[in-house]
Amino acid sequence: MVVCAVATCSVRSGRDKSVCMLAFPKDPKPRKAWIFKCWRENYNLTKHSRVCEKHFNDSDFVLSRAFAASIGYNMNFQLQLQPDAVPSIIPRTKK
Repeated sequence: MVVCAVATCSVRSGRDKSVCMLAFPKDPKPRKAWIFKCWRENYNLTKHSRVCEKHFNDSDFVLSRAFAASIGYNMNFQLQLQPDAVPSIIPRTKK
């Protein structure tokens, strides 16, 4: 089970099956920005670290879920981020 890396998020891949978990970028500059946005000090990034789709705007995706549904894709397709996307929807407290 993968847990979203954002400190205030409780999404887990096993429990929240409809939420896509996105891998950190391999490029060091955007990866550093992602880690900063996760609100974690001394975060130990691993190859399994992920951020859930809830922390991105629709415009951050090549194809949003809403648009994909409107053209006939089922809701289980893999989301793909724009190359410059950075998590931007970060609540300050846990829900």
